[in-house]
Amino acid sequence: MKTTWIIAADASRARIFELPDDTREMHELQDFAHPEGRAAGRDLVAEPSGRFYGKGERVQGHSANELSDPIHHENELFARALAAILEEGRTDNRYDALVLIAPPKFLGTLRNVLPKHADKLVVRTVPKDVVKLGPDEIRRYATELA
Repeated sequence: MKTTWIIAADASRARIFELPDDTREMHELQDFAHPEGRAAGRDLVAEPSGRFYGKGERVQGHSANELSDPIHHENELFARALAAILEEGRTDNRYDALVLIAPPKFLGTLRNVLPKHADKLVVRTVPKDVVKLGPDEIRRYATELA
C-alpha cells in the first residue's frame, strides 16, 4: 500500500498527516509546536550587538551588524528538526511520497535542508500558510488545488 505524508508547516508549528492511497481518510500523526518561530528577533538574541568605532571616530560608536538573522536561524533550526523526522520516516519506509505545504519563505528553508533522498519523494509543494486549517481543508490543498 502506498502512503503519502502531508506536512503543513510554518515557522512556529508543523503537522504531519498520513494519507494511505487505498482510503480517503487522512489522519494526523504528529503536531509540533515551535514558539520560538513567533518570537521577535530581539527576543532571540541573548546579548546586544557589539560596538565598533570607524577609522578616526572616537566619540560616536556604531552597532555591529549581526552575522546572521536570529529569526532566520531559528526557522532553519526548526526546518532541520522537521527534515530529520521526515528522513527517519523515509528510512523506516513509513511513506512513499511527500507533500509539503508552507508559506513560501519557510517552504524554501525546508526544501534547502531536506536530505536528498527525502527530497526525491516530494511529489508536490504548495506555497500557502494552512497549518491552522482543519484536516479536510489541508487535504484539499494537498490533493486537489493546483
